[in-house]
Amino acid sequence: MVSFNEKALLNSTGVQIPKETQVLLSLGPKFAVPQNIRNTSYFHLIADLEDIYRCNPDRSVQNNIRAGVSNIIQNHINNSRIDTNQSLSSRFCTSALKATNHFLKANPEVCVLPSDKGNRTVVMLRANYEAKMLELLEDSETYKKLDRDPTTKFQNQNNALVVRLQNLGLIDERTARCLKSRTAVSPRIYGLPKAHKPNLPLRPVVPTMTAPTYELSKFLSNILQQSVNNTYSIRNSEEFCEFINSSTVGPGYAMVSFDVVSLFTNIPLELVRKGILNQWNNIKEHTNINLDLFLEIVVFVIEASYFVFQQKHYQQIAGTAMGNPLSPVLAEIVTGELIDAVLSKLGVHIPILKKFVDDFFIVIPANEVDTVLGAFNDYHPKLQFTVEYEVDGRLPFLDMVVVRNEDQSFSTDWFMKPIASGRILNYFSLHPKHLKINVAYNFVKKVNTLSTIKTEQQKKETVMRLLKLNDYPVSLINRLINRHNERRTRTPTQPENDDQQIKIYKSIPYIVGLSQQITQYFKRSNEFDNINIVHYNNNTVGSLYRAMKGRTDTYQRNNVIYCIGCQQCDAKYVGMTTNKLQTRMYGHKSDVNLLDKVTKIENTSDRLHKLSGLKERTAMMNHCVSTGHRFDLQNASILDHSLKTNRLPILEVCHIMTTQNINKRTDVEGLHTCYTGIMHTLNRLSHRNRQNRNDLDTNTIETDEARMNQNDE
Repeated sequence: MVSFNEKALLNSTGVQIPKETQVLLSLGPKFAVPQNIRNTSYFHLIADLEDIYRCNPDRSVQNNIRAGVSNIIQNHINNSRIDTNQSLSSRFCTSALKATNHFLKANPEVCVLPSDKGNRTVVMLRANYEAKMLELLEDSETYKKLDRDPTTKFQNQNNALVVRLQNLGLIDERTARCLKSRTAVSPRIYGLPKAHKPNLPLRPVVPTMTAPTYELSKFLSNILQQSVNNTYSIRNSEEFCEFINSSTVGPGYAMVSFDVVSLFTNIPLELVRKGILNQWNNIKEHTNINLDLFLEIVVFVIEASYFVFQQKHYQQIAGTAMGNPLSPVLAEIVTGELIDAVLSKLGVHIPILKKFVDDFFIVIPANEVDTVLGAFNDYHPKLQFTVEYEVDGRLPFLDMVVVRNEDQSFSTDWFMKPIASGRILNYFSLHPKHLKINVAYNFVKKVNTLSTIKTEQQKKETVMRLLKLNDYPVSLINRLINRHNERRTRTPTQPENDDQQIKIYKSIPYIVGLSQQITQYFKRSNEFDNINIVHYNNNTVGSLYRAMKGRTDTYQRNNVIYCIGCQQCDAKYVGMTTNKLQTRMYGHKSDVNLLDKVTKIENTSDRLHKLSGLKERTAMMNHCVSTGHRFDLQNASILDHSLKTNRLPILEVCHIMTTQNINKRTDVEGLHTCYTGIMHTLNRLSHRNRQNRNDLDTNTIETDEARMNQNDE
């Protein structure tokens, strides 16, 4: 049975949350719940599989494995039944999911959010959340309100820079196509509540995947990440653990931790320029772009930080946004410059200084802490530090606590902060079992690696406590601990073949009982040895989290499969567009306007000739010309979407084959014939499900009427 992690849920609303809902929300946004497999799940599975088949250029191999996998899918659909023997945990999750959906629908004033730190779930009142966001955006030193959406302006500027790079021969045509933006949409800001602080202040996050400068930001980030070499930085806690456990200092020193206050939003632009200039000798080894043009592009990407909140647009005029791919590496450059500048002027010996993003671990003379802190805070008014002192020779840093021994050497211990929920992927989550085992094993490995002062029994108790909190069976935990101990004592061996193929990772949706069979079939085929198939879940607790970013308008979305209904009959047209849906509707509207003009041509032969040409454009125009009807272009609906544009043609064909529509036969030629049976089966099942729902609605109405009559009597 799924257990309740009380620490993982914070209810700040005063609204009474049902117990089932509390348990479900405490499991975290990544917890996968039982799902009703819909047609779209199979559509995306087929589209992802087609992408995998193309990795082998041999058409006969593609056809053979396509036929085998299609049989597996067909058999799975035919054998699908309502599972009456669900486990107790699955039945609970199904019930809790319904209860939670009902609770959130009945309480629209409530929103559910992930916390900024501690891996907790926070339930807030929507009004409080919006008030905190508006208060945050009133900071005129960081944000500026705009009169209009600047997407088009920034998109044009982005593309102009890319054209310059291509014309100068600094990037090739393929790179230029990737860096250009054509369907940008204004990013939507949201806030993560800081559950460990009073009044739940918010940390702003701006996901820039839809921004016009996103690809250019990634391009710059890749160059800088290869170039920046900061001797003070550590990659992870394991690297720091290895370093600090081999270090010693003399007497009279103290451990402190410095933390930059809101680093990303306080990165000064002048320090970015200075840092890039000082490190240009390293950077130019990884790019052909000259210094002036490189700086121009970096400044443009920083200044083009903008977003929308409640239909109002803002520009970030200070620092960089959390969510921009360029922000972490710029923070790395600036903090590295800061350390070099401060240490060059500071007459204090600092034997140890390591940092991870904005967290600094420093060992300094005990009587010089205030002096060093003042020097760091004096470097720039935007970059201010807070300090945490060691207590009884212990100082938390990252996910460990550093212990200063009597001989002035150091030891470490795995550490979970008091604000942390202790939540990891729950054992009852409907993820592939091997993935959950890997999560648990990695935790066992981390505790054993970071804990250098604990006995084996103490490490085991630590592992047991947290994994049992996440419902992992004791027998499995013991097995993983034993496996780790065996591997640790085993003599490491060199890999047998250094010329192994580079693995290509491909993903498919996880459908219980089906995805595993497909993965095993690929492994047995021996034709895709370089492909490593991973799974992703479409139905998780995270889908219950209210999207506080706000919804993107339907007509502003791109990479979608859409459907338009006729205004005079039941005809429907299914289409696909990688542009904004609004742009595609303009194209349809242009065709309709042209049709209206053609119908007014007096010359019969000319009119018929042009009408014949219009009929060949799309199935929608064929219907309009033949019947005189018009489609409702103002109320298009989105059937499906995918960020991977090469999946869209397959998804479009799948929807055409399983939807009552007027599309042409040629519109379905892009799908291999081995999927025809699957499409017919899904279409039949969909029709049956719709009929059952209609019958259920009729029975419900009759039952309600009978109950009302009985009450009247």
